Amino acid sequence: MSLLADRCLRRSFLVQEMYESWQLAHTDHHPVAADLEEIAAECVELCRLLVRAWSIREDRLFSTGPGVLEDITAVLDRATTKSLDIVGSFLKFAEDAARGYQQSESIDLLRRELASLRSAKDKAIRIDFSALRGQVEQSQRDVAAGNYWTIEELIDQWPSLEGQHVPKA
Repeated sequence: MSLLADRCLRRSFLVQEMYESWQLAHTDHHPVAADLEEIAAECVELCRLLVRAWSIREDRLFSTGPGVLEDITAVLDRATTKSLDIVGSFLKFAEDAARGYQQSESIDLLRRELASLRSAKDKAIRIDFSALRGQVEQSQRDVAAGNYWTIEELIDQWPSLEGQHVPKA
């Protein structure tokens, strides 16, 4: 999984470099349709790779130990954010360049893949392991200080505690 996440990040840098290099080489603002199709195809592949990585991460989220996917999620977040920026920028450029011409199928496909990538990232389950660790550590400190209620005490106090947070004195 970490190899796939790293591959996604490297691929996002590659697509960015390809697009920026192409822009520098074509400062006359006359895009070549074949070049736009090639860059669009690279962007589509990048989006699909990231969607696949998010899907695999979701599948493995609960089958791995706690925190195992934290670093992978961070890499996927970075790769996805970078990709959304560069693909969005390219898509805007390609749409502007295609005004007055028939829209290409690759641009339509790229729009759909970009929406799919946004959806995959937005729907990804997030678990804040550092917050969970903090809660566990606080519970351990409370237990060590004797700052807790037994289940019997909670049952006995239930009517008087309803709707309140009453720390043990």
